[in-house]
Amino acid sequence: MIDSWCKCVIDKAVPKWHMHNADLTMKRQFGILLIQCDMMYGKVEYRHHLVLPLCCKEGVLNGLHEQVGFPGVERAISLLREIFNWPGMYADTEKWIHNSERGLRRKRKYTW
Repeated sequence: MIDSWCKCVIDKAVPKWHMHNADLTMKRQFGILLIQCDMMYGKVEYRHHLVLPLCCKEGVLNGLHEQVGFPGVERAISLLREIFNWPGMYADTEKWIHNSERGLRRKRKYTW
């Protein structure tokens, strides 16, 4: 998906293909997208947020957990938004934290 959007950003042409939810999110952000060093960023004020390919989100979420533990949904989103952006980031993060915390509670429950 990101490759198709990179081409559109380079061509400065909003795509005309049939769009799914992730594509609709990218379309809403089209005006702030730019390409630098073969990477796509969303420019918000003076910051550039890396548009993360979906295949990398699990690694980023695991890295966040390794660095700050279980920060909660709002804090995790705040930390992620400083650097990254991807379609469905809030929902993905919320689901990941919910599943991780549930696993942690289950582990604590049976630890003697």
